Amino acid sequence: ACKESFRPYEKITRGKDSTVKQTDSGYVISSGKAEMVVTLFGATVLRVSPGSQAELTIPAAESFPRTFAVLLKEGRVWVNSLASIDAINVKTPQIEVELPPGIFDVRFSSETLTVAAVRRNAEISFLGNRLVVPETRAISVSEKKLREQSAAIAKLRYSKLLKEFPFVKAEADAWTEKNAQDDRAFEEKNKADDEFIWLLMPYEIEAQKNEVREYVYQILICP
Repeated sequence: ACKESFRPYEKITRGKDSTVKQTDSGYVISSGKAEMVVTLFGATVLRVSPGSQAELTIPAAESFPRTFAVLLKEGRVWVNSLASIDAINVKTPQIEVELPPGIFDVRFSSETLTVAAVRRNAEISFLGNRLVVPETRAISVSEKKLREQSAAIAKLRYSKLLKEFPFVKAEADAWTEKNAQDDRAFEEKNKADDEFIWLLMPYEIEAQKNEVREYVYQILICP
């Protein structure tokens, strides 16, 4: 794998057969046969499974808070933004998922979107409806079903929606176990950065920690 820095504070680790095309607003990526890791401002990491295709939209560095956008065309993305104040929106042709700072597993395959809320709740929207996916639960929504039954689904109340698209337990597999391990290493790195930040700003209040972490990362830590 190779590591590349694109715009300041954005890093991508990828396999040799992957492709990354930089645009005015972000990147068009194809992970190829290996996992791709996108690190944003040192506090948010997106791990993209092999065989995935997506478009990333990166907001201006000076905007607070920021919302990153992911147009997921195919594949699977593990999102860890617990150490960030930023939100992430994941979109497919018919569905939008709003992810606050947390940990989430999002997969789009065969026109079906599956969202697992590992840490914190997620919100999923389609056909004018919105469902809150509770932490530790998952939901799958078929875009084919949305097309074929759009009129009926659009009229459903919340309780009826839950019957059509029930929440299930977020199951573990090799991908989730690997990412859980990688998250622990990512968390240890953030803790080390926090210790450095506290040396610089010992009176920093807790609510400002993520903003200060990011600022210090930008000016001192990011190579």
